[in-house]
Amino acid sequence: MLPKGLPQNKRSEETLYSSPSSSTTNWQYYVVPTWASMLTFIVVGGGGGGAAGTAGASNTNRAGGGGGGGSSMTRVTIPAYMLPKVLYILVGAGGIGGTTTAQSGSAGALSYVAVSPAATITATNIVAVSGNAGANGGTSAAGGTAGTIATIGNMPLAGLGLFQFIAGQVGTIPGSSSGNTPQTFPTTSIMIMGGTGGGGGDSATNNGG
Repeated sequence: MLPKGLPQNKRSEETLYSSPSSSTTNWQYYVVPTWASMLTFIVVGGGGGGAAGTAGASNTNRAGGGGGGGSSMTRVTIPAYMLPKVLYILVGAGGIGGTTTAQSGSAGALSYVAVSPAATITATNIVAVSGNAGANGGTSAAGGTAGTIATIGNMPLAGLGLFQFIAGQVGTIPGSSSGNTPQTFPTTSIMIMGGTGGGGGDSATNNGG
């Protein structure tokens, strides 16, 4: 037992499973545990959907689809006593991939932690949001653009504690008959990566690129 007043050597955890959504009406509530003294939120939105590859006749070059962009990420740590005992969480859904030839993927949705489950997003209710804009889907010519970083103006309540905003990673370009462009490992401390473009077809052999 450590002397009174010093942090005790114990660890407690809770896990909340939430279904992702692109609607701002699907909030789920979270009751802050009575034993919690500090709260850390790591908030990531949905990634962009990958584009569909290009269809073509046999023995023709056919490009793959661009990879979807990766979400930005926000990390916030706040003393529990400075927030309400009930918080609301909205997990942003990932974008839908292309389904017809050369169709672009759709954008991913932002994720939020808030003090009110209002359908209209109001910055003054937000404790943490994954970014300023969601990650975009890939196209037939390029990877999706990355989610952009949040600002304190998007989430003023984060000013009650410590916060960090990290931009997402772009998706890679579509593959061709000569091969794919590999995704690079991020060096920004973000925990996720952008999508990699799909392989293309080789005109001579009909093999993937």
